[in-house]
Amino acid sequence: MSCLVRDLFTCQKCGVVEPRTSRLEADHIQRHLGDPKLFWELDNLQCLCKSCHAKDKQREEAQDRAIGRVGGV
Repeated sequence: MSCLVRDLFTCQKCGVVEPRTSRLEADHIQRHLGDPKLFWELDNLQCLCKSCHAKDKQREEAQDRAIGRVGGV
């Protein structure tokens, strides 16, 4: 929730402002791969709307996996 407040409930990909938190995701910028420090690090989180998280972010991660990039970013 802290990253949603920090980002003013604004999707960091498309810029939509969404006051209904049920329509937002706290997204890991760099995949944490089970690392608890990286999982909870506020600087590694960004606010995304569900639409951007579902299509754009998931597509980026699939491309990373396809080219063998494990940690993303």
